[in-house]
Amino acid sequence: QKERARQAALLSDRKECSGMGPRSPPLPLILMCQQANTRDKSLALTRYMIMKNPELEFCGYTTTHPSESKINLRIQTRGSLPAIDPFQRGLNELMNVCQHVLDKFEASIKESKDQRASRHESTF
Repeated sequence: QKERARQAALLSDRKECSGMGPRSPPLPLILMCQQANTRDKSLALTRYMIMKNPELEFCGYTTTHPSESKINLRIQTRGSLPAIDPFQRGLNELMNVCQHVLDKFEASIKESKDQRASRHESTF
């Protein structure tokens, strides 16, 4: 829920964006998002997750300037799907993938610690 509030805050700050209404036409959408210095890989992953939607024609991004913490994200859809829908869906899917990777990583760490503990106990 905290992530949804952050996403809503990002979107509400973008008064200059066209097509931001809840049922906007499927026109190209430009979002100005604030990102950290390590934005390139996270943006590539976000774009990949958004492009998995078969109702999209195009999704791309550019940085405005290296010294600015803004990007331009363009999403163009087919049919009557508002561009904001695949954007939000892609972010949610990316969060789910990240959570899955984190869960697997933590389970692997626990398994490794358990194996070490059992080996250590068997030597005594």
